[in-house]
Amino acid sequence: MYCRCECVTRAEVKQALHNVLGVSTVSGIKYRTRATMGRCQGGYCETRLTRLIQEELGRQKTEILLNKKGAYMFTGEVK
Repeated sequence: MYCRCECVTRAEVKQALHNVLGVSTVSGIKYRTRATMGRCQGGYCETRLTRLIQEELGRQKTEILLNKKGAYMFTGEVK
């Protein structure tokens, strides 16, 4: 399970990413699969979603968007 609260599987997330109207943002995955909408509000699955976006779409950490242009999930390294 990628999202325990909403019972979303890895296959469902991959399907959303590779759909004809595919998504490339964390919010886009949220709206299509309900991932991050459960009781933990993404505390468990958000890191898994961003890692899968990196793997499937070939993006760097700093290129992953939350929902729109300029709303980056990560802006740099944390010490």
